[in-house]
Amino acid sequence: IRTHIERIRKKDGDIFESKHITKDGKRRNILVNSKPITIGGKVYFQSIMRDITERQRIEETLRESKARLVESNQLLEGVLEHTHMMAVFLDPQFNFIWVNHAYAETCRHEPSFFPGKNHFALYPGKEVQAIFQRVLDTGEPFYVEANPFEFHDQPERGVTYWNWSLMPVKDGTGKVTGLVFTLAEVTGRIWAEEKLRESEKHLQSVFQTMVEGVLLIAPDGKIVEANSAAERILGLS
Repeated sequence: IRTHIERIRKKDGDIFESKHITKDGKRRNILVNSKPITIGGKVYFQSIMRDITERQRIEETLRESKARLVESNQLLEGVLEHTHMMAVFLDPQFNFIWVNHAYAETCRHEPSFFPGKNHFALYPGKEVQAIFQRVLDTGEPFYVEANPFEFHDQPERGVTYWNWSLMPVKDGTGKVTGLVFTLAEVTGRIWAEEKLRESEKHLQSVFQTMVEGVLLIAPDGKIVEANSAAERILGLS
């Protein structure tokens, strides 16, 4: 913990994984995003936590089953076709081999439209293509959250946001023979978070412009926050 606190202080924040055991003995893997915030002139550490146990379990399952997936594309299709996530199977040249209905529907095509077409011919992106190439070269999976993307053929959607992962599929010699690309749209969540930030900003503006003095006091009696009127009345400013 001390190490992470030092990182937060020196780097103005830290993202790390932590293991936690619940009261009923269950193990949880937690992704923690911590940063310093100032409230009433005092520095606190704000930590936002996400339970990634299930995500890591799924990723581990995918890693363990890669050899079987290479030998049986039908099994891969059967699993991914019935998941809520959008799923794609690509060859080493990033050509579509197979997509599930969820992916095709989002892209407004039939599943039969994709096989044989190149992913980056349909959806250009140098940065993303570099990531795909790195996974192909290193054999290491990649995962990103809330990645922005604009459909050039669906401009009315504007900027959308996606959690997506790229898993290499290897043969018995360890050579990457394909890529499993899975996506989940989180645009609604990102918009909601943005609206919340705007709402908080508006409330803070109202708070600071009130004629009456308002204080936020902690249980120990310390003033956590005071608006401008309160600072003027009490001579705090």
